[in-house]
Amino acid sequence: MKHYCLAFALSLLACSCNVDSDDVSVIGTDVSEGLQKVSVTDICESVEVIPVQGDMINSSGVIRSDCIAVTDTRIYFFDDYSRTLFALGHNGEMFQSSCKLGRGPGEILAAYDILVNERRNTLDVLDAMGAVYRYSLEDLSFVEELKFPLGAAQAYHSFALVDDGYLLFSDSGENHLLHYNESTGKMTAFNLDYPDWYYSEFPFERNTFCSVDGEVCFYESLDGTILSIDTEKRVLRKKYKWNLGNKTLSFKQIPKKMSQMEYYEEFIMGGQTKNYITPFFFLNAFDGAFLADVFYDSRTCCLLYRKSDGKSFFFDKTTEGITVNIGASRGNTLYSICGADFIGNFFPEEYYKDSPADLYLIKYNLRN
Repeated sequence: MKHYCLAFALSLLACSCNVDSDDVSVIGTDVSEGLQKVSVTDICESVEVIPVQGDMINSSGVIRSDCIAVTDTRIYFFDDYSRTLFALGHNGEMFQSSCKLGRGPGEILAAYDILVNERRNTLDVLDAMGAVYRYSLEDLSFVEELKFPLGAAQAYHSFALVDDGYLLFSDSGENHLLHYNESTGKMTAFNLDYPDWYYSEFPFERNTFCSVDGEVCFYESLDGTILSIDTEKRVLRKKYKWNLGNKTLSFKQIPKKMSQMEYYEEFIMGGQTKNYITPFFFLNAFDGAFLADVFYDSRTCCLLYRKSDGKSFFFDKTTEGITVNIGASRGNTLYSICGADFIGNFFPEEYYKDSPADLYLIKYNLRN
């Protein structure tokens, strides 16, 4: 089921015309030999498949990675099917849910991203039409609505919290990367100039931003290069670059004049990138590792780099038949949420057959 996100992930930003290339660190070892045989014990201390306990509205199946947020005590997620916010304990117990469908105060029509705002003790939900709805972390009660200035972008699809406000990404309109200063109410656009094929018309799943060493960063979909963001100078600086060896696709290898659909249907799905690791769908930075969901050899695969021993792992499924489903990260744990109809796509039956449930919380506890 990981393939369902391919079209949506192509909207991830590629590279900026305002990029400083100094002091770039290399991630991982050369993976030119292609996919490896990897056991789950090579990459994880443990994997937990936890049945969610308590009543809940029917879920759509696999919860989008950008709609999961984690604290030390709670796991929050937004379900697209029921348009409901949920709060779980780390053992799978259901604590709260909030379902108000509509356009009124506190009501959600479409959420594209969520994050924990520790400064305000709220769960912030990004509404595509230009607002952030804030809900209490304690009981998911509605707190307030923050509206962005009109005209900066047609819609917003991803956001990240910074000291003075938010960084926002939009795959529509002329402005794609923006900075909103909450105290002044000012929205500032970064000057980005990219080919049309880097911006998809599919406003769904993406996790454009990631946190590296406590800093909010951006990453390129073409090759996973991670960039720090200077909001004052409106400059992106290359921070980390993956060592992909001969699996690296360069800009020069892509036709300059190509529509979004031609890029997706002909260039990616048509097999022209079969021997390259591209695009990077999602990227998570952990305390001790980098983990990316990538496209290679006409399928989605995982690319993991462990900092402690410098080892790289490149695989589609583990030798036990487990698929690592990218979700939210905290510490060295990856969190994913999956419905009963789809759990078999990620795990062999022995992992969940003795614990039937409508919904499962999955924890991949990575090795240090």
